[in-house]
Amino acid sequence: KEHSVNAGDSKDWTGPRNNTWFEDMLTLNLANISLSLSSATLAALTEFAQDDLPSAPLPMQISIENISLNVIDESGPAPLKISVRRLGIERTKEGQVIVEPFIPPDHSELFETVSTELDQLRAENEQLRRRLAALDILNNENHRLRKFQEEAQELRSTLSEAQDTLTNLLTEKQRLLEVIRNLQMSKSDGRATNSSRR
Repeated sequence: KEHSVNAGDSKDWTGPRNNTWFEDMLTLNLANISLSLSSATLAALTEFAQDDLPSAPLPMQISIENISLNVIDESGPAPLKISVRRLGIERTKEGQVIVEPFIPPDHSELFETVSTELDQLRAENEQLRRRLAALDILNNENHRLRKFQEEAQELRSTLSEAQDTLTNLLTEKQRLLEVIRNLQMSKSDGRATNSSRR
């Protein structure tokens, strides 16, 4: 337990119990610990964390690094394994609990490097998101063009069929004209023969 002394004005001193001489702060550093506990033991330990009488919250700072906890449940099929690499827990005077990644002082450069890499990854993700949106637009455009191409192919096929039909009709017309011409010639030949007999 650490105490930071705040002397204040000496005429306001009324005694050590008025919390004007010092401020309580609990600092706890846990590192490289491996524990195996049963769930019943953990349940019994929670009773020690409960106060019978309400009191002002004690400010604290807890840093956890490389903690491994193995909780064994007698009735459960498999133990629960908890591993904490780095974690910081802080409780303020008002009782607010703040949980955040714990960064040791000698790892500040590593934190800056990781932060820079995270910023780069965010920028790359944003760029990839934009490319994905552009690819989605291109995909929709390709789908539309493919549909137009299929419609154009159908029109070409219909036009080809119409041209074939027209060619057949023209051929049939020529044949019919030839038949009519032959009939007219044979009719005129028949008239000439009848007139010569008379």
